[in-house]
Amino acid sequence: LWFQADLALRAGRHAEALAALERHARLYLPQVMWRSWTHPRALLMEARCREALGDVATARDAVARLLGEWAGADADAPLLADARAAAARL
Repeated sequence: LWFQADLALRAGRHAEALAALERHARLYLPQVMWRSWTHPRALLMEARCREALGDVATARDAVARLLGEWAGADADAPLLADARAAAARL
């Protein structure tokens, strides 16, 4: 589901990517290591999809959630920079 969402987003199929991300989110298994890597990226991907689909308010919420969860992250983390840029754009 993660790769389906990623590929759909890259192809500009935002509704398909969002559906895959939503199914991916329901797979939450705390002991699975990949979750810590995919979750923050999924929030940013969700924001991009929702923005492209015209749902700016929900896109803004996804970015705000990511920024809140990453409040203690390294200031120079690339994903954090992407999230800040998305927040400024939204």
